Amino acid sequence: MFYMAEDIKTMTLLVLFYITDAIWTVTMFATCYMTEDKNTLTLFVMFYLTENIKTLIKFVMFYLTEDIKILIMFVMLYMTEDIKILIMFVMLYMTEDIKILIMFVMLYMTEDIKTMTMFVMFYMTEDIKTMAMFVMVYMTEDIKTSTLFVLFYFTDATWTVTMFGIFYMTGDKNTLSLFVMFSLTKNI
Repeated sequence: MFYMAEDIKTMTLLVLFYITDAIWTVTMFATCYMTEDKNTLTLFVMFYLTENIKTLIKFVMFYLTEDIKILIMFVMLYMTEDIKILIMFVMLYMTEDIKILIMFVMLYMTEDIKTMTMFVMFYMTEDIKTMAMFVMVYMTEDIKTSTLFVLFYFTDATWTVTMFGIFYMTGDKNTLSLFVMFSLTKNI
C-alpha cells in the first residue's frame, strides 16, 4: 500500500491498524484522512476514549453548530441527567432573556407553582405592586390580604386600603361601615 501510494498518511494508518487491530482507530484515522477535519478527529477520539454515546451526541451537536451555548446545555444535561435543567437552558437559549432564566431557576429550586406564577406575573407586567401583591398572598395564603392589595392596586386609594386594613385587623362591621360612609362622603 505504501509502495503504491507513497503516502505517509496511508502508511501511518496501516501501521496503526497493524499495531492495534482496533477497528475504531482505523476508522478514526480513515475519517480524518478523508476529510482532513480536526473536529471529526476530535469527535472520534472522544468517543473512542469514552465509548459514551452521550459524549458523542454532545460533540456532534457542537460540531454541527459550533455554538458554545448548545455545548454548555448538553454538558449540563450530561452532568445531571436533569430534564428541568435542559428545559431551562433551552428557554434561555431561545430568548436570551435573563428574567426567564431566573424564573426557571426559582421554579427549579422550589418546585413551587405559586412562586412560578409570581415571577410570570412580574415578568409580564414589570409591576412591583403586582409582585408585592403576590408575595403577600404567598406569604400569608390569606385571601383577604390578597383582596386588600388588589383593591389598592386598582384604586391607588389610601382611604380604601386603610378602610379594608382596619376591617381586616378588627373584623368589625361597624368600623367598616364608618369608613365606607366617610370614604363615600369625605364629610367629617
